[in-house]
Amino acid sequence: FCKPHYHVGRLGAGRFTALGGHLHENLYTELPKVLEMSGARGDDVDVVFTHTSSQAEWQRYGEKAGLDRKIFHVYHQTGNVVSASIPATMALARAEDRLRKGDKVLSWMGSAGMSFNVTTFEY
Repeated sequence: FCKPHYHVGRLGAGRFTALGGHLHENLYTELPKVLEMSGARGDDVDVVFTHTSSQAEWQRYGEKAGLDRKIFHVYHQTGNVVSASIPATMALARAEDRLRKGDKVLSWMGSAGMSFNVTTFEY
């Protein structure tokens, strides 16, 4: 989507077009690539935080990557909180004692503009 495309500006000048369906289609090919580049393995991760765009889709990605049991979902509580997904999810996990000091965290993102990211850190 870096090249001119009929989706760009589809809603008119200055209007954002999310293309969520296309995002999730591309996640199936792009997230495994960024996950592999990160070097993270399921056994090395205590908890996974994702973008809140679709709990069902992220669960499927988690199953494919062997991380499904480690995903802390909040979509059912918050809906899609967009760019606040990771910090909001971390705050809720902390409040429920599901995120503790020393935990190995993986954040897994796919967002507007077809950008994909995996970040790992120790909390």
